[in-house]
Amino acid sequence: MDKRKNIWLLNFEHDLALASGMPFYMPPKVAVSMNEDMSPLPFWLSGNTTVLTQQLTTQQAIAPETLALMEQLGIDGSLRRTSTFETQGDETFNVWGWDPQSAQQLRKFGFEYPEDLEHIKTWSHRCKTIDFLKQFAANGLFPANLLPRKATKLKEIESWTQAEKLILKAPLSGSGRGIWWALNGFDFNVQRWSNRTISTQGCVLCEPIWEKTGDFAMEFRCGAGKAQFAGYSHFMADNAGVYRCNLLESNEATEALLADKVGTATVLRVKALWEELLTNTIAPHYNGIVGIDMLTGTVDGVERLNPCVEINLRMTMGMAARLIYDQWIAPGSVGEYRTIHFKQDGELKSHAAEQRSLHPVELTNGKISKGYALLTAETDNTHYGVEIEVRTN
Repeated sequence: MDKRKNIWLLNFEHDLALASGMPFYMPPKVAVSMNEDMSPLPFWLSGNTTVLTQQLTTQQAIAPETLALMEQLGIDGSLRRTSTFETQGDETFNVWGWDPQSAQQLRKFGFEYPEDLEHIKTWSHRCKTIDFLKQFAANGLFPANLLPRKATKLKEIESWTQAEKLILKAPLSGSGRGIWWALNGFDFNVQRWSNRTISTQGCVLCEPIWEKTGDFAMEFRCGAGKAQFAGYSHFMADNAGVYRCNLLESNEATEALLADKVGTATVLRVKALWEELLTNTIAPHYNGIVGIDMLTGTVDGVERLNPCVEINLRMTMGMAARLIYDQWIAPGSVGEYRTIHFKQDGELKSHAAEQRSLHPVELTNGKISKGYALLTAETDNTHYGVEIEVRTN
């Protein structure tokens, strides 16, 4: 692993901060809580890691069982309070996503963000999915009649929603957020939501509704002006599109599942075209992860692949699950990577203790072959977390 210290700042409010464009954006309380409670997550993503936090400052925030597992796996991580951190000048700075707010936070440490923040905002815009899907349609990889439409006027949304059921999306918002299901025509709620979104963000993305059969993503790493495939994500979202968990499985297993649904040739052509498109558009001015959310679904009785549901120029939960599987999970084992939330004090801590008792961790050749682990902070006051549960296949 890289011997340089990796400095991490978690900012799960990235999508909201990017939409605001303000360097001193104030994130909602839920995002602040998530950043603190889940601050140890980067330990599992890169070696020799320090995570900057506002409140959690000691390893006492992490359960002894998790610290022992980290030591067995050779994971070196520490938590430091942002207000007292001093750079040594040789660190690598990482954030969940770059935006004016996260760049501003790290400037005080002498770190100048090297890339174009407007470029990131431009290509994170949901309406960019239309541009990409047109390229896939031109290559015979997407039906042209299913292309999303961009509405800048209420009368367009009224006309389209009266003709068919649609899913409406705000151009910039968090994954699974900023979405409205227009199932009953242009009713009062659709009108109000659409009017507010057009007023604040300029347009609404209108998409046909697919009968979904699976959620997937392709993750790419951009650097030196090129995009390279970094792995698959096989995840699960609820009916509203909100992320729930990732399956921990090999790239080969996910690719085989996709191939069973839509054909090997389609999967490989989509992957190759994405590398080409990202190299030509995003990679010249961006270094980092690009996650392309996809889905498989039945349209007109045929199972198809939608190769571009959403574009994320940031670290994603899918990429995090990919890194954790590849680094710490034993070959032949599978499992789930889940985000969890408990409302009452002590509930998360009690849940983790119970799961550890039911599913103790076992290692095979220095990697997790089965068992449960909470990867994030565990105190009486933590409410958000990331857990994994691994089993032999």
